Amino acid sequence: MKFNRLLVCLLPFGLLISSALVPAVAAATTPSVIWKLKTLNPSQSYPTSSIASSNSTGTKTWSVSGSCSLKSGRISTRTSGSCTIKLALKAKGKFAAKSFSKRFLLAANTPTPPESSPPIQTTTTSTTTASVPPRSIAFTNRTIASGLQSNWTFGVFVVGSTVYVGGSGLAISTDGGTTFTKTSLTRSVRGLYVVGATVYAAVSGGLAISTDGGTTFTFRTAADGLACNNGDRVFVAGSVVYVSDTNCGLSISTDGGVTFTTRTTADGLNSYSVYDVFAVGSTVYVGTKGGLSISTDGGVTFTTRTAASGLGNGWVQGVYVVDSTVYAATTSGLRISTDGGTTFRLTGPGGLGVYVVGSTVCVAGENSGVGISTDGGTTFTQYKIASGLGSDYVRQVFVVGSTVYAATTNGLAISD
Repeated sequence: MKFNRLLVCLLPFGLLISSALVPAVAAATTPSVIWKLKTLNPSQSYPTSSIASSNSTGTKTWSVSGSCSLKSGRISTRTSGSCTIKLALKAKGKFAAKSFSKRFLLAANTPTPPESSPPIQTTTTSTTTASVPPRSIAFTNRTIASGLQSNWTFGVFVVGSTVYVGGSGLAISTDGGTTFTKTSLTRSVRGLYVVGATVYAAVSGGLAISTDGGTTFTFRTAADGLACNNGDRVFVAGSVVYVSDTNCGLSISTDGGVTFTTRTTADGLNSYSVYDVFAVGSTVYVGTKGGLSISTDGGVTFTTRTAASGLGNGWVQGVYVVDSTVYAATTSGLRISTDGGTTFRLTGPGGLGVYVVGSTVCVAGENSGVGISTDGGTTFTQYKIASGLGSDYVRQVFVVGSTVYAATTNGLAISD
């Protein structure tokens, strides 16, 4: 009996000690999702990251149903109907598991906010229609009188009605490009890429990064691994940031732009002069003074296409990729490859940049204005000062819906 009483006394005491040693388990945080679009354009391909984002750090699993398909992280819509998108989040850390779904109507002219890559449409001829209609296009020119930092503009990037323009600094418009507000960034801005509230600007002095929509900036330089302290173009895919330099090669960051590794001729690039870069998954396309260098391992090693592949003099200053179709803007003409960049054919005017939406191809011409094709690059119409451009020297073009933005040496021209 004494033994039993001892057990009765010790058991509660033991339980008290055990419970004191076990830490309290915090309740799991319910994740949330922000749907970035209200509708989807028909016959268009969207990176999943441009459609929704979440505060959860758990693994994301996407699935779709209806008039759409999912492949390689991109959701492609059909010509009509609706698309239901489901995002399942796995539990991780403080976040619980949760699933979200949304039904999107397929309606034309919905701006696509770029998240991992610029807006790209499918190229199936039976379903794709040109975003820029085959008509006479007039432009309105914006200058310092509209709030730009300078009349000389280098780069332009557009997300919905927000227009980012680089010149002797960065100016931002929130009304589609009617008026602009100068930011604190007053270095020469040559290239732009925007992901949500994060603005990447290739500038004289390196790379400027803002995480508050362009209000404040931090700078990355050669001390952070950049090839040189002068960026020319910038491309972003998730946490991977690519910065081209016309003198020192290609710099790649895999941590969102904190540190960089530089690729040069030692890694297969055939020139240190890198003018543009475009990435699709682990395939990286780099326009150089000596041709188009292509990497299939995320930018570790490269092989180069030159004049022997149909690139003319091989000086590639602009690159755009849609599926297996590669568009290369060279000084001797626009070259298009339909086999992933193995062979090219001459199709249009040369230029400093190229942008593609569906069957519409726009080329930024060096002293030749903007070349616009609505048949996939077979024929082009040139638009110059007489059409409203401030200058025939166009450095970059950007297209959203039916609106063409052209960064020229005398302002930003916007099609009416």
